[in-house]
Amino acid sequence: MHKKTHARTQRRGRSGPGKSHKPQPMKTRTSAARVGPLATADELDVRLRFTASSRLYNASGGAAAKEWTPNAAYDVDPSLGSTETAGFDEYALLYSYYRVIGYRYKVEIVSRETDALAVYLFNTNTAITGTAYDVLTGNPYCKYGQLGYYTGSGAKIKFSGYVSCAHLLGSAAVETADSLRAVTTGVPTDLLYLTLAVQSNGTLANITNGISYIITLTMDVRFYGRRFDLTISAMEAVVSEIKRARLLNNLKKQQNTIAAPNEKSPKSASHAV
Repeated sequence: MHKKTHARTQRRGRSGPGKSHKPQPMKTRTSAARVGPLATADELDVRLRFTASSRLYNASGGAAAKEWTPNAAYDVDPSLGSTETAGFDEYALLYSYYRVIGYRYKVEIVSRETDALAVYLFNTNTAITGTAYDVLTGNPYCKYGQLGYYTGSGAKIKFSGYVSCAHLLGSAAVETADSLRAVTTGVPTDLLYLTLAVQSNGTLANITNGISYIITLTMDVRFYGRRFDLTISAMEAVVSEIKRARLLNNLKKQQNTIAAPNEKSPKSASHAV
């Protein structure tokens, strides 16, 4: 009686003359000898992330606020230099313009104050609202809550959500208006805002210990205006222009904030939604 051959050692049949079932290497469409530039899409939607952490306080009042501009992927924080989203410069080498279609946000807040604080997250410029943050609770995108007093480990609260820029503006202008687009070395003329604000309930004259926050913004960014010349010499010129524009932008912001380098009071800005 013959011993049965194991399935693994059985010889496989042939599908034709000189052909076997041996796996063949996958064919590729590119070559190591390729010297021409790779093609890029005329328009590209990507997700870029911005993160920041700091402390918010006010030594001369019972309210404080911090603003970001979530449709300005080139420079998200109006008070600091070089705050573009991670990976932005790489796409700026390939495209001339961008728009932000929407953004996701997550904000984690911890208080070290000895009394409760009202906390707000809204999409309005504090240059318009002043410190009357409670009037914004009717805003459809405003989130608010009560942050308890410090008990030894800090009182915590979290906000998260998604904002479509078209819904925020009440129209699809974000996809067509020139004022809501920008070159990849600048920010749009019309800025959208995301503002974190805290306000004393009346027992704290000053917010001296402050609140610590961590914010994450994930933006849906549309790049377009494809650069056709992707040679090394052309890219060198683009990189030089990006560096120059960023340096000028940082110097301008330093001049605007030199009188108030710390986050001690609500910031002002020129545009509001």
